[in-house]
Amino acid sequence: MATARPTLGRVILGECLAPTLKPARYVFRDPVGRVLYHVEQSSGFTPLSYTKLRGVMALELEWSDSIGRRSFRLIRSPGWWKNRWELRDLVGRELWSFVPSSLWGTSWTLTNAQTGAVVMARVANPLIVGPQKAEIATLHNQTLARLRWGDYSFRLGCHSQARIELAEESWELAALGLTVIRWAAMQQR
Repeated sequence: MATARPTLGRVILGECLAPTLKPARYVFRDPVGRVLYHVEQSSGFTPLSYTKLRGVMALELEWSDSIGRRSFRLIRSPGWWKNRWELRDLVGRELWSFVPSSLWGTSWTLTNAQTGAVVMARVANPLIVGPQKAEIATLHNQTLARLRWGDYSFRLGCHSQARIELAEESWELAALGLTVIRWAAMQQR
């Protein structure tokens, strides 16, 4: 009998709110239910957004805290393969970069722009319909965060719920950024 892995220090719950053909909307809460962040698409929604080509267009998502103050922007550069994502503050300084290390997005290189720290994220089962799992770890395989997407919704075109477990609070933005990136990939945004 397999034993469940222990929960890491902090837990954050996420929810996808918008279907595939609407502007993206996500919310993150603590386990008590208090809203931590709202994430909404701020880039335009054009007629091309209703086609499968929407995945190659630039995408900008704006983060705000629980009282509506803007705090971050998650930006995807346009391109056919290996789109680079950047998490920036309001001034425009890069905080984190997310670059796929594999063609299908099964592994990612996450770089902290301030400290230069590099970590890897590995998606356990990216091409199946069941629950999606990922893990962010150091290059020495020390687990920093675990992510899990569940409760598939045909209305949304992706898994509607996410659970993020953090070893340390300093990895929060990297884990939340990867959660949103995977949601965007599942919805072919």
